[in-house]
Amino acid sequence: MFDKDPETNFRTVSPSDILTYQDEFLAIADDIPGEYWTLQNFLIDLPAKWDLSFALWQNDLPIGYAILSKKSEDQVHLHHFMIDRDHRANGWGTRMITEMSDRAEAAGATLLTLKVEKSNASALRFYSRNGFSFKAEERSFIILSTSFDSTT
Repeated sequence: MFDKDPETNFRTVSPSDILTYQDEFLAIADDIPGEYWTLQNFLIDLPAKWDLSFALWQNDLPIGYAILSKKSEDQVHLHHFMIDRDHRANGWGTRMITEMSDRAEAAGATLLTLKVEKSNASALRFYSRNGFSFKAEERSFIILSTSFDSTT
């Protein structure tokens, strides 16, 4: 189903994409209470960010994104992950997790990590269903991780 839709695809995101489509990127999460990401958050330069991060594009507009960076030689961290409200609950989140894992593994990582607010039960369930498990707690966040063997 997903692969047959030529109008929807994953594409590495660049700073120029963020600037060109800043209204669209910011609107993706505008229905999320407490959403705090600004244009400046998107543009912060982090190790390997522009190689790992990607957007889900439909009809040449972003409808989702995953912002990742390399934390260490074997760890990639997911900083922000959102899908537009009209495209949620259609399987794209799981497809994007697979894409994140593929990109992390291709970068030589064996661990993909992220943080979730302790109170965000639906996100915790989603990540658990997609292979993430508890790693640690940090203030109001739970750190989750999934691992894979980058040599296979």
